[in-house]
Amino acid sequence: MTAHPDKKHQPRLIYLHLLRTAGSSLCAMIRRQYGLSAVLEFNSVKDAQNKLSVLSAQPDAESENIDALIGLFNFEQRLDLPNTDSYITMLRNPIDRIVSSYYYIINRPEHELHHRVTQNRMSLMEFVQSGISPNLDNHQTRFLSGIRNIGYGKYSSEAVAIAKSNLQGHFTLVGLTEKFDETAILLKRCFNWMTPFYGREKVNQKDCGDQSLPTGDLAFLQEFSRMDIELYECASALFDKQVERQGDSFEVELESYRQMNRFSLPYLKYFDDEESFDRVEVLLAVDTILNLIEERQIETAERVLKYALGNYPDAPDLHSLRAVIMFRMGQVAEARAMLLAFTTRWPSHPGAHFHLGNLLKEVGEEDRSLNSYLKALQIDPNHKRTVISFGRALMQSRRWQDARTIYSFYLKNNPRDEEIRCLLDNLSEGNQR
Repeated sequence: MTAHPDKKHQPRLIYLHLLRTAGSSLCAMIRRQYGLSAVLEFNSVKDAQNKLSVLSAQPDAESENIDALIGLFNFEQRLDLPNTDSYITMLRNPIDRIVSSYYYIINRPEHELHHRVTQNRMSLMEFVQSGISPNLDNHQTRFLSGIRNIGYGKYSSEAVAIAKSNLQGHFTLVGLTEKFDETAILLKRCFNWMTPFYGREKVNQKDCGDQSLPTGDLAFLQEFSRMDIELYECASALFDKQVERQGDSFEVELESYRQMNRFSLPYLKYFDDEESFDRVEVLLAVDTILNLIEERQIETAERVLKYALGNYPDAPDLHSLRAVIMFRMGQVAEARAMLLAFTTRWPSHPGAHFHLGNLLKEVGEEDRSLNSYLKALQIDPNHKRTVISFGRALMQSRRWQDARTIYSFYLKNNPRDEEIRCLLDNLSEGNQR
């Protein structure tokens, strides 16, 4: 079992969302951690002002139901919030942020500036110099300092100094867009979160960064973004120090998190339920390890398994994967013995029977393999990997009708599973030919 957050005994989380810094992904992550009813969101500075006024006027009992505030607001608005709240934010490389903003507008016809930029065929430089999007101009420094009346394209050492001081003195964590996964693990550790898997949101495929910019354009943008660049360097130093304090276990957790996050998208909707989180995370870990094995990344699979077993030492599905890895490393007899022992130790878990079926199939023991698959489905008729492997094994034995029966029965309980439906359709078409 993982330790889940007791949010009522923690400071309230305040996320100051800076535009074009992967904030949508982080906001989604926070909603999953705290639940929609416990999150108050701001869509603009004015919206924040109105909602904070309402919040401050509420009885303590009602305001205590809000565990997190997220969205767009100036740091100066913190004066309306209790000193016990815990602040976080996310900064991005300023040049990348400008380029991202430009392509974000270009690629979205619904954006209020899209028509103006595309009709006038504005280049990136023309867009920046036009001033039609004030948020391009050192947006991160302006919001974190609370000083916004500097003038477009102007430099203020005072604003930079205040923003740096605020980051150093008031924020529990300052994340970096370029190190989003590291930021996610730091958040997990700082606030005792459940593992914050995410699906990337509002991803701009044409973010090209400063590497593809002409030298003259890059020099202009560096001077234009001077305040944000200085602030970003400060944030990067703070971030690196926080990572260093985590010790060697941080890199271990980070690698497993990244691998599991690759395959997390189908599982995200189930992580909203805190009561089922452990079970779903085990399923994701199993899926990740099996995919890594299929990709022949055996050493990586071993490390992810070791990490997962550290969190869930009593999960039978994870223990059976030790035998799968042994088998892939050529230790056939040892893997077989281990899986047979697991089927005795955990007779009601389909995973060991499924993996044993795969092993027996590969060593040529067809009848025993089919029998192991059948046992797995008798325990769990919805064990998808078994359905796929069992069906394929039956087809190789030219038992077409039995394979069709396996797929059809599964689809009765899982009618939206397109992968199994495709296998059934292909089986039918193959028989017709």
